[in-house]
Amino acid sequence: MAQGFVYVLINPSFPDQVKIGLTEQTSELRAKQLRTTGVPTPFIVVYDELVSECELVESKLHQRFAAYRVSSDREFFRIPVRDAVRALQEEAAIYKISDSVLSNQVEVLPQLKHYYSKYLKLDIASVAIVQLVDVCFLEITRRNYYPGLRDEIIERVDLAIVAAEMFSPQNSIDENTRRFLDDLDAYDLIMITSLFTEEGCKQISHEWERGNKLKHSSFFID
Repeated sequence: MAQGFVYVLINPSFPDQVKIGLTEQTSELRAKQLRTTGVPTPFIVVYDELVSECELVESKLHQRFAAYRVSSDREFFRIPVRDAVRALQEEAAIYKISDSVLSNQVEVLPQLKHYYSKYLKLDIASVAIVQLVDVCFLEITRRNYYPGLRDEIIERVDLAIVAAEMFSPQNSIDENTRRFLDDLDAYDLIMITSLFTEEGCKQISHEWERGNKLKHSSFFID
């Protein structure tokens, strides 16, 4: 494995620990996969980095915090979250994926605003289809502004969870973008993304239960 995400996860059930690992898909999908019957609360992605040598970066972090490892066969460490994030930023610095690779993306927020403007979360600043060698994902950027502080939250959804063939990285990014915008309806989006407000999700679900598919319907347009 070479290119991939190295992540820092937390779980409310283990408040004194962080999980440091890697994935070829997205960190959010990996966090969901880790939710088993033996874990009462979901894992939360605190921070991740897309790097060219994910196994090497992960290994460096594991070595760095070896004295704080909970168990030799587990990726959990008893360290402050801020220390894990800072260490990941430092170790990932020289392995970050180049801008030319990350530029293979298409911004779709304008189209989503056209279709669903009343129901999108107000703090969404960007929604992009991003395609790498082995994965095609949706990247949602949310920004909250406070006096003297800008808080940015990035969420990624591996579109293979919808259908691996439908959003294959073997397709062109233009084809995957078209499929996302044209083949998914509002109910599909509330099932796989966090784009809509809680009230918007309730209304979409209500209409879907009544048999209205709500595909780019005027129902969503002011």
